[in-house]
Amino acid sequence: MIDRLSWMGTACMLMSPYLLSYKIGFILGAIGVLLITPPCIKNKQWNLVILNASSFIGYTLQAFNLI
Repeated sequence: MIDRLSWMGTACMLMSPYLLSYKIGFILGAIGVLLITPPCIKNKQWNLVILNASSFIGYTLQAFNLI
């Protein structure tokens, strides 16, 4: 199950840079980062977990026009 979600997250992350001029690009980025985080936690790749958390916060704030 985690593998399927991480593939969906990867697809979201692949599409999001092309849509960043729209709000959906930031939403896809946030969802993508959120979905690719569980395998990083499972594999104890803490540097990627911190990077993903930071990216999720940034995408979310940008999606709601807070930054």
